[in-house]
Amino acid sequence: MFALLATGAQAEDRALLIGVGQYRDRGMGADLPGIELDIGVMKDVAESLGFKPAATKVLLNREATLAAVRQTLQQWLVDGTTATDRVLIYYSGHGTQLPDEDGDEDDGLDEAWTLHDMAPARRNGRATLDGVLLDDELAATLARIPSRQVLVLVDACHSGTSTRSGLGVLPRLGVQQAMAKYYPLPQGEAAPVPTVKRLGVRGDNHLAVSAARDAEQSLTTERGSVFTMALREAVAARREAGQVSMRELWQESSTFIASRLDGPLRFHPQLDGNLAMADWPVPLPSLADGGGAAWRKLEQLAAGAGGVRVAFRQPRYAEGAPMQLEVRTAQAGHLNVLSVGPDGVPLVLFPNGQHRAQAVKAGAVVKLPTPSMKIGFTAGRPFGATLVVAVVTREPLDLHTLADGEHDEQGVLREVVGQLSERGLQQLQAVRAKSAKGYAAGTALVRVCPAAGECR
Repeated sequence: MFALLATGAQAEDRALLIGVGQYRDRGMGADLPGIELDIGVMKDVAESLGFKPAATKVLLNREATLAAVRQTLQQWLVDGTTATDRVLIYYSGHGTQLPDEDGDEDDGLDEAWTLHDMAPARRNGRATLDGVLLDDELAATLARIPSRQVLVLVDACHSGTSTRSGLGVLPRLGVQQAMAKYYPLPQGEAAPVPTVKRLGVRGDNHLAVSAARDAEQSLTTERGSVFTMALREAVAARREAGQVSMRELWQESSTFIASRLDGPLRFHPQLDGNLAMADWPVPLPSLADGGGAAWRKLEQLAAGAGGVRVAFRQPRYAEGAPMQLEVRTAQAGHLNVLSVGPDGVPLVLFPNGQHRAQAVKAGAVVKLPTPSMKIGFTAGRPFGATLVVAVVTREPLDLHTLADGEHDEQGVLREVVGQLSERGLQQLQAVRAKSAKGYAAGTALVRVCPAAGECR
């Protein structure tokens, strides 16, 4: 089954994450926003699916040349795994179609992933591209991987029109512009496309979840790619159940996309390959006692910083009890309060939709919920430990504005409390790296229980 644990001293589940948003030849106009955010999100998704950070290799932008991808596929996955290991391959970038050179395609076109060194070329009198990974080559590589449990996640598309201009506003995602993840050959060079074969769906050792149908375009934004966002939400939706199948991952991601996109911009993820693998369960580790990718990242935000004291009125709360948090800061600046609980979803508690002012003076005490907030914080599911991190930065940074969540038609976050976005997290990490003197942070732990008698 897909969830089978690897055995043997050298056995190891392995993941390879490939992201290309910056292309060497800037004159091609192929650069995409948000791809580095996709990689950050997928590191967390991979860890949730049981792939350890030390066993997850990343090739991002200039690292993701065709030669590097070929070498890593061979050495990291073909040579480095066994039949009982699980393998995850993820790609985010442009898909494309090229004239078929070996005559094995009925429609005369090959599908491909575009890599950092993509460049225009001509062969046999026709325009084509170098620096791309063709479907034939990927299929052959997948067949050589010893693992019988290979999952391929593809956030790209292989049909469409030019991506050089934006596709408009996506208000429910809170973004002003989306771009299609398809890079076309010059107009007139490729024939109309009757069918598209999603990469890597041949063979029986792998299952592929791809972003879009044949005639659809997957989208990316300054907040990241929509399909990758959907994968993150799909894992979170199944966390309490303790496991997720790839069919459930596909279904949950489809539901998320349908809730965020309308009309011609909506696309539909596809499930291909060995469909017998689609219902094999993948365990999701319990986070009731803390841990997980988001927890670790929030701990790192506060490690060694000091200057902020965070405390709850009590260390444990029964379900339904009101909760109050107090933050004391020795430094003046801008306050953000973050949390992560047993669901593994990091939240921006403050500022929020009912209290936007962030400025605090040195020695200030902020109590949450604040008097201006119409809602309180109430203990509830999921039960277990929650980590709260309060950060004060001299540099203005509003993590609520950057938060993920459903937005209204004006692009305003519907929820009072939003989800910490990968973009917000990376901006906060950059602020800390730039100036330790302008950064202070503190943490608190609290536990929520089903009933008072069960809080120990």
